[in-house]
Amino acid sequence: MLCSLCGVLFYFVVFVGAVLVFFRFWIKTLANPCKSYTCMVGKTVIVTGANTGIGYYSALDFAKRGANVILACRNERKANEAKDSIIKKSGNPNISIKLVDFRSLKSIREFCADVNKTVEKIDVLLNNAGAAGLKPGLTEDGLDGVWQTNYFSPYLLTVLLVEKLKKSGPCRVVNVASIMGKLSNVSLETVNTCNESMVYSWTKQCNILFTRELAKRLKDTKVHVYALHPGAIYTDIWRHLPKWFLLVWIPMMKFIYKTAEEGAQTSIYCSVAKECENDSGKLYAECKEIEMYDSCKDMTFAEALWEKSADLVKLQEHERI
Repeated sequence: MLCSLCGVLFYFVVFVGAVLVFFRFWIKTLANPCKSYTCMVGKTVIVTGANTGIGYYSALDFAKRGANVILACRNERKANEAKDSIIKKSGNPNISIKLVDFRSLKSIREFCADVNKTVEKIDVLLNNAGAAGLKPGLTEDGLDGVWQTNYFSPYLLTVLLVEKLKKSGPCRVVNVASIMGKLSNVSLETVNTCNESMVYSWTKQCNILFTRELAKRLKDTKVHVYALHPGAIYTDIWRHLPKWFLLVWIPMMKFIYKTAEEGAQTSIYCSVAKECENDSGKLYAECKEIEMYDSCKDMTFAEALWEKSADLVKLQEHERI
């Protein structure tokens, strides 16, 4: 009996190992690096959540291309560490920090007021900051923490910078979404709902719907808007998940998933590639356009979502696009 049980366990381990190797090979095979050699000397780029993960590697790439890079981060110590690292690796001293907390609409407004006052132009706004695994709970603004971090704050930040972006054109707004938005079914009733199992997917679906609606509203300008799925990536976005889960999941993620540098490639592509410079409102993955998810095709709903979002972040009438 014991030998039989050991045999079953052995084959089970072999099977699991084979599955992990297959997924690692599959994900790594899909990884497509950005092959654009666009120079960004004289360009100004804002990257939110730039102190870690794909935000950091995106900022590093822009710095290597010669851009003036603004790291929009919450933690000053980590932002300074990222800044020093980027300057050292790129040889580009034109890296600066502007602090912003995506769990505070007041902080978003202060950040945008500062940018509108002190930054001459914005060539790329990369809305990268995000969170997963946060426990349900409301912020001081009465918004769910994940909803606010992943969707409402990027929405408000972008809208408050639109006039600067329009004057800077041609320029780009790049929104990091996820394939999880494909599996989502958000409704106006579930917007800002504290649902631990669905909230991440809902916010990522909204990132894409926001991209499409923004592109529509700015169609007569030189502001081009992109949404993207970065791929399955191991970054510290998962740090808020339960520790017991991470003990099992992190080793597998490290083995299977793309690295943060690999995951940054589509963000970089949408920010710099010349072949998509005149596109807007489209969806990308692995450095190429992909078909829009069915869950994100309803433009009537996208418009209604926009208006509800404007109300929830308390946009003033003169701020509305």
